[in-house]
Amino acid sequence: IWANTPRVSTDAARRQRKRWSFQAGEHALVSDCKDSKYPVSVSGDDEHALDNQFSLLTCREFDVFKVSELSGNRPLQFVMWRCFMFESFHEKFNIPLSSLRLLFAELESKYRRVPYHNSTHAADVVQTVFMYINNGLRPHLSDLEVFAMLLAAACHDVDHNGANNAFHIKTFSRVALIHNDQSPLENHHVTVAWSLLRHPDFDILAGLPNE
Repeated sequence: IWANTPRVSTDAARRQRKRWSFQAGEHALVSDCKDSKYPVSVSGDDEHALDNQFSLLTCREFDVFKVSELSGNRPLQFVMWRCFMFESFHEKFNIPLSSLRLLFAELESKYRRVPYHNSTHAADVVQTVFMYINNGLRPHLSDLEVFAMLLAAACHDVDHNGANNAFHIKTFSRVALIHNDQSPLENHHVTVAWSLLRHPDFDILAGLPNE
């Protein structure tokens, strides 16, 4: 989307982001929280309960629905944040914490409030991938591979409208037409994800080598 457009100032980018956000509101709000423990501030009682849940981040007992409740319906932001902090990706890949907060908030806002393919599902997939990585796979994976796996898990159903590929193709939806009936949903998710990552406010890939 931004391939042929000039980079814009930070203030202009923020105004632009408000215009093309799918759902302005609770998901898109990013706190000025300076603590790196969580992406936004939470109350003392909720923080204690979240600490208990995130102590199980690499376990099957982790309850993503409880995290969604305690985080103010921001499960994807919180799970991605804790996974990235656990791996110290902000230090390894020179990513500003502000960029992580903005990206995770905007990514979550792009998930629609549909029964299944929502941000809670995305957070659940991220945690499941993270669990498997840290229960035997981590020694065989590079930092970059883990980074890519978690980011892919977070983006894998972004902007899903709840219908399947067959529905899109048979109804000649815009998504199917744009992608010529070739895995329309999967291509759409990737398009939305890359569009976010190309935006200067959300570019957490800037510190990675070009290759």
